[in-house]
Amino acid sequence: LLVFALLTGSLAAADWKPIDPTLLTATKPKLEAAAAAETIFWDVYVHDDNAGNNYLNHIVENYVRIKLYTAQGVEQYGNIEIPYSSARRMSLIDLAARTITPAGKIIEVPSKSMTDQMVEKVGRSKVSVRSFAMPGLEPGAVIEYRWTEVYSEYVPR
Repeated sequence: LLVFALLTGSLAAADWKPIDPTLLTATKPKLEAAAAAETIFWDVYVHDDNAGNNYLNHIVENYVRIKLYTAQGVEQYGNIEIPYSSARRMSLIDLAARTITPAGKIIEVPSKSMTDQMVEKVGRSKVSVRSFAMPGLEPGAVIEYRWTEVYSEYVPR
């Protein structure tokens, strides 16, 4: 199973990636001096999985890390929303999030605090968002979150 996971990349977001301590102490963005926040990385892994029941699953694993520099950045990233749509036979799974304070304290977002809300309905199709508040935010904090999108496609045989 471990070999399969390594070959398919499905362990890519299984654990949080290590944080460079210099990122926690950084006080200025690298790319744009006036930025309130800076995305350090957004890793995306895409692969397909034949579910074996006439469905092909297109899987997209996301992992985002953002450094907050100002109160404006804290306000901007205090609440995270991830959209998903029933029209695309999409499901959202394995969502996890956390804050790392400038002092290095890690605060996990409890899954029970993540909520789903429908934002649009057209016919039988619905667009929803899964939202959650990032805890313990202050200038200098780092936030990171990861999730997996699964798009199921019927493939007749």
